[in-house]
Amino acid sequence: GANLPEIWHQENGNNLYRKYDGFGDLANLNWDIDNLQAELLDVIAYWLQEFDIDGYRMDVWWGPVRRYGAERFARPVRDLVKRIKPDAWLLGEIAGTGFSTEVYYADDDNGSPVRGGLDAAYDWTLYHTGIRGTYGNVAAYNTYATNNDFYAGPNARFFRFLENHDENRLAYLFRSNPERMKPLAGYLLTITGVPMIYAGQEVGFGASHDYTQRDPVDWEVDGNGPMAELYQRLAHTRAQFPAFGTQRMEPIHVPRSGQPRAYVFTRPYLDQNALVAINFEASATTVTMDPSAAVEMSTDGPIPYYDLAADTSNAYVGEFTITIPPYGTVVYITEDNPDFQLPELPDLPYGAVYVGREGDAELPGAVELHPAWPNPFNPSARIAFELDTAADVNLEVFDVLGRRVAVLARGLHIAGRYELQFEAGHLPSGTYLYRLQAGGTSITRTMVLVK
Repeated sequence: GANLPEIWHQENGNNLYRKYDGFGDLANLNWDIDNLQAELLDVIAYWLQEFDIDGYRMDVWWGPVRRYGAERFARPVRDLVKRIKPDAWLLGEIAGTGFSTEVYYADDDNGSPVRGGLDAAYDWTLYHTGIRGTYGNVAAYNTYATNNDFYAGPNARFFRFLENHDENRLAYLFRSNPERMKPLAGYLLTITGVPMIYAGQEVGFGASHDYTQRDPVDWEVDGNGPMAELYQRLAHTRAQFPAFGTQRMEPIHVPRSGQPRAYVFTRPYLDQNALVAINFEASATTVTMDPSAAVEMSTDGPIPYYDLAADTSNAYVGEFTITIPPYGTVVYITEDNPDFQLPELPDLPYGAVYVGREGDAELPGAVELHPAWPNPFNPSARIAFELDTAADVNLEVFDVLGRRVAVLARGLHIAGRYELQFEAGHLPSGTYLYRLQAGGTSITRTMVLVK
């Protein structure tokens, strides 16, 4: 929108007023007319005083800012709003990331001579190039999340989102594999900035070609239960732990080319650091890492990592290995028991019901390691296992001489079914053993690589 040209609205060949090409006949009002400016400021004050609103989302903020300048237009608006309600929030529709955008924020910590009026501005780069760009490009996601380690000021926030009402729904873009939306939700709700959840996104609405852009939400869509549970868990995680309210974020694992697409980072906060691991792959991914230098603890010794989803904790001094479920997001808090509270899902509007919730699925009855498929195989095989309760897992592959050739899973896993891919393109033909150790159970099977 910021590139729309300003043109004359004409009638009978006469220039009547200025408008943006593409906005119909909506007039651009002249901020330089004192009486008009006073009237507009009175309207802004009225809603704050009469209805005690939380703030404003200023549509097309880029228009008057481009025309009059951030200080000339934005400062009077902000000064009025904050005088009436100091904690009111000002979000402007304007690019808030990228070169020179710091001038749009009121909280500028970089010595700019221009001070804007906004508390938050749009991260269009993440939306257009990241979310709507190449899926699973973790290196790009990391760059966008941290904005190249530049923040306008300690209270200036990037407004971030996966979809909006001007373009097709996210579920429509990912209709061939809706599961791919889940790690994007994990990404949005755990990185810095202020996330927006567009109505219906939290249940995966919009996959049908009939449901695009601004259509009414059908809350009872296939898979709405697991999607709603994911969004609820992430939203309450963000609300309950102060690490997610800061602008601090430290990448721990960004995969190199050819590696599984897993993204791991910390949100530092003294004694309640968050460690976030997101898997953009369709199979479980194992990551070995050492986040100890990127967390802040008031005491020395092993650091506790509490898995919010599994409701379990392990302590490590340095390096350790975790396995992230397919398309999963795992959040650890560096506290023995952070007392994470997760209420029941709220009722859906209009009598809609949740479908396919995790609690509705029957858990496995025992620890089980399934036969590899295919077997014989070349060059890869899929290996599945099941857990009846949460357990520390170690799934390894050995050759017939007992030499370990791969670690497929390691670390704490919640009860459920897991499926992983064993890649053996670099190994010679022959028989291989794969062993699952979970709690006090050990199961070994064989598979044959034929090249």
